[in-house]
Amino acid sequence: MIPHPPAVLAHRLSEGQRLATPLMRALMRATGTQVDAAIARTIAELGAHCGADRTRVYRIEAGQVLDCTHEWCRSGISEIRPEMQRIPLGTLDRWMPILRRGEPVDVPDLHGLPEDDPAKQQMARHGIRALVLMPLTAGTALTGVVGLSLFRARRPVDPAEMALLHSIAEAMGAALARRDAERRAVAARSAARDVARNLERLARVTELMTNLVIVTDVEQQIVWVNRAFERQTGHSLEAIRGRNFAEVVRGPGTDPGVCAAVAEAIRTCSSCEGETINYTAAGQPYWIRFNAHPLSDADGRYAGHASVETVITDRKVLERELATRNAFLTAVLQTSVSAIVALNAEGGIVYANDEARRLLVLQPHRGGLRMEAVLETLDGRPLPEADMPSALVRATGAPLHDLRYAIRRPDGQFGILSINAAPLPQAADDARIVISVTDITHAEASAERLRRQAAEDPLTGLANRRALADAVETRLTEAAPFALVMLDLDNFKAVNDLQRHDTGDAVLRIAADRLRAVAGADCLVARMGGDEFMVLAPGTDAASAPRLAEALRAAISAPIEVGRQPVHLAASAGIALHPEHGTSMALLMTGADIALHAAKRAGRNRSVLLSQAQFAAEARRSAITQALAADVEADLRLVFQPQFRACGAFDGAEALLRWTDPRLGEIGPAEFIPIAEEAGLIQRIDAHVAVLAARQLGLWARRGWRHRLAVNASAQTFARAGFAEELLQHLAEEDVCPQQLVVELTDTSLATLSSVADHNIATLRRAGVGIAIDDFGTGYASLSYLHRIEATEIKIDRGFVAGLETAERRDSKPLIQAILSLAHALGLAVTAEGVETERQRSWLSAEGCDRLQGYLLGRPLPVEAFEAAFVTPAAVPG
Repeated sequence: MIPHPPAVLAHRLSEGQRLATPLMRALMRATGTQVDAAIARTIAELGAHCGADRTRVYRIEAGQVLDCTHEWCRSGISEIRPEMQRIPLGTLDRWMPILRRGEPVDVPDLHGLPEDDPAKQQMARHGIRALVLMPLTAGTALTGVVGLSLFRARRPVDPAEMALLHSIAEAMGAALARRDAERRAVAARSAARDVARNLERLARVTELMTNLVIVTDVEQQIVWVNRAFERQTGHSLEAIRGRNFAEVVRGPGTDPGVCAAVAEAIRTCSSCEGETINYTAAGQPYWIRFNAHPLSDADGRYAGHASVETVITDRKVLERELATRNAFLTAVLQTSVSAIVALNAEGGIVYANDEARRLLVLQPHRGGLRMEAVLETLDGRPLPEADMPSALVRATGAPLHDLRYAIRRPDGQFGILSINAAPLPQAADDARIVISVTDITHAEASAERLRRQAAEDPLTGLANRRALADAVETRLTEAAPFALVMLDLDNFKAVNDLQRHDTGDAVLRIAADRLRAVAGADCLVARMGGDEFMVLAPGTDAASAPRLAEALRAAISAPIEVGRQPVHLAASAGIALHPEHGTSMALLMTGADIALHAAKRAGRNRSVLLSQAQFAAEARRSAITQALAADVEADLRLVFQPQFRACGAFDGAEALLRWTDPRLGEIGPAEFIPIAEEAGLIQRIDAHVAVLAARQLGLWARRGWRHRLAVNASAQTFARAGFAEELLQHLAEEDVCPQQLVVELTDTSLATLSSVADHNIATLRRAGVGIAIDDFGTGYASLSYLHRIEATEIKIDRGFVAGLETAERRDSKPLIQAILSLAHALGLAVTAEGVETERQRSWLSAEGCDRLQGYLLGRPLPVEAFEAAFVTPAAVPG
């Protein structure tokens, strides 16, 4: 799509014409499903010919959305992302007038558009730098767009070549329009067939219905009835056709109101429904529920009514029996039947069972027993008449549930009652309201205790996580500023491990009391679990929150006396502010937790106020962790950095790990390795590296390569039982001599080595695998460690090598000399990392350094480049 000189352009136009001719012929001939295949072929060849990265066909839906129906991508380009599948039509507003005129649009560089342009923003999110848009039309209407996009800017497309592209797009639009017309024609024919089938089916269903169907004319004379009507009434259609429908079915029990409603519906040509009694030919009554609707003739004039009737005789008989026999029992069963009281219309008690008399201690009042004589409000005041259960039921006419009242017992104690009340409209006697009463005094006391327990930490008496969440939600609804301070006791685990757990519990109680005292009455202090606390501080801002956090930490840091033995604690704190750091409980908790982890990573025993940078860093850490936890092995690869003897001869290489995530891009090992170690994923990565290294060594060994290869392994991997055996098994499967492999272990991890790690190292050494101490001098290496792990070499950290040419690191030379002297005295080889200048190489060689590695001598290389330089026998220097 980049213009060429005239001769080249003429050739490209000729090639384009040869390309276009068969494509347009195929588009013109394609029908049905052939159109999709022709479109797919066209955009693929069009994209390849024009040098595009991606070619898409979008169709306009409902005049508002562009929907991607076809896509072609250059090899190596991922398929369409979900957010580009459907694009609002307004995204292309800038170019819509041009496209609606049927003209193409050429955008050589999207960077030239204004920053707020929606098309520029949408395309930039997907790396698109340049594009060509060609209209798809049906007649004069714009039906879609063909888009060719590039990830780089370019010069404008030559008008002649654009005209060729436009002609192909017109052929595509015509093919799509032709296919759409074919589909509409098929749908119309299918709909016609469906209508015919439905009419036939309706006629059959009407005859098979159990409902009664009657059609009458404008004079209410019977025109037609179905077989169900004939079976129910005993009338045949031949015998009653032309007779008045009312005369045929009505009798003494027919509801006159329903007859009047039907007459009104006939007069007004409207619908009606209802229930009534009709009669059979033998004079037997039956109940029906009917729906009658007016009919019209071809000219729209009223032509009669069609009525559908459902026989409901059985239901009506059952309803009448239940209404008279079970009204009282039904009302009682919908209440709790502990204590039962029945009231008359005036609210007087006409019935009370023994439990009711005992519970309510009923006394005569105003000439009879009344409920208001014993009930009070929950706060001990006399109960108003309007709030009595009987008055409330009379007012609503409906059952009421769980009305709460207080009662004063003869001993002066208050009780709490739950009352259910329901009307009895069809009772045989004068009872009109039934009431059930349950004494819930003890249940309420227990519920109150449970409510307190649900909101309180049982160990410290502080609020618990649930109570804190409720308090935060309340503050959020008030939209007022506040702070969340999350505290974690830095060395509490040691207290629990070295002393008894009851000592740890005592420490937590004392720490809780101190936090509560420092926070004050306005703050809520909660224990989140373990040794983690949270303080909700209303009205606290970015200036006062750190002071509060430091005061809380200081309270924790003071010695705690438990059993005459002082316990010394420290605390880390993370602070999140509302609304600056979030307007939801989840966001604020996450923010405080991020800040707390930042405090711990900074050395513990400090407080940190959340910053956007920390939030972004934690989000990236989380994204990397999730990516690592997925199928990361597919995206890992090894590169190889050559190593040389001091004399300049090639002497092997170090395998270095590289990771390119499809979404996050290239991520360096310095960033993802610590995250993998923290997330417990490093062993899986190390295992994969061991397989890759053994496989690569095997391939090179079969080509005659006899040099050594160094790989890195973490302390966690060395601490895994079976690591050494698995690594040796990989080497054996690839027929690799163990002496060709060196496993590097960092200096900083030596202090954490366990007995399992000692076994793995010893197993590798017995097999002949070399052990190198990486980054020597930056961690915990000592003579005892060097002797214990039987190291074969040490690697001088690149920081010391860089210091050879830095005035601020005058100690680098004597330190390196000391390392060389120590290593050679112990029979260990020494490799210097990070050699980047000739001056460094000369000095290290002169001082007797055995092996050199660095950018001066060779950068890390992909496997193909490394093989070309160092595996082919003729290419190996030295």
